[in-house]
Amino acid sequence: MPLSNITSSDIPTIVRGASAARDGLPFDPNETEIWKTAYRLHSEFSYPVDAGSLVLPPEQTKGQR
Repeated sequence: MPLSNITSSDIPTIVRGASAARDGLPFDPNETEIWKTAYRLHSEFSYPVDAGSLVLPPEQTKGQR
């Protein structure tokens, strides 16, 4: 799924998927594609997702405040 297709209404689903991975819950193949993508990304990269905010990897935040 291209990131340009993600809308603000997708944020809760993204957070649910990443939170499930963070909490060690099993992958659910019956979930939405957005949930599954967030789960996989969090599992593979372990970047924190908290309170609806996606955190960029450190190399993408240089020079930003």
